[in-house]
Amino acid sequence: MSTEKNLELMREFVDSIEEKDIEETLSFCTENIRFVTPFGTFEGKEEVRRLLEWLSRNLQDMKYTETGAGIFGEGDKAAYEHTLTGKYDGAEIEVLMICTYQFNNGKIKELHYTMDTLELAKQAAEGFLSERMVGTIYKQTRKGLD
Repeated sequence: MSTEKNLELMREFVDSIEEKDIEETLSFCTENIRFVTPFGTFEGKEEVRRLLEWLSRNLQDMKYTETGAGIFGEGDKAAYEHTLTGKYDGAEIEVLMICTYQFNNGKIKELHYTMDTLELAKQAAEGFLSERMVGTIYKQTRKGLD
């Protein structure tokens, strides 16, 4: 499959995630799809389904917006830089994500994504204790920068 077709497939894949259409999302994947995420590694469509169901329950109003380098690729490999906005457990969130894709015969066979989970926790923390704990960890990781 051409690079352009793979990039188009990525956009359609992301649209289906935003729409919470799990069946359509899975239709873009090989049977032995492998998702490597900050939340764990999910192998095969059933495990990826479990991840997508979790995302659908916990993230409302999901929106992915291309940023920085956007979407680019060559052959059967591609990358996507974007921000994810929405509500996580009721809290407004906005986090930068970087995703890399590998394709096989017009389907996604592997997806790695990374995001700043500490920033996500900082934005989603509710209540004095949670905010204080996450804030303390956040400050410690930036020690000497501020």
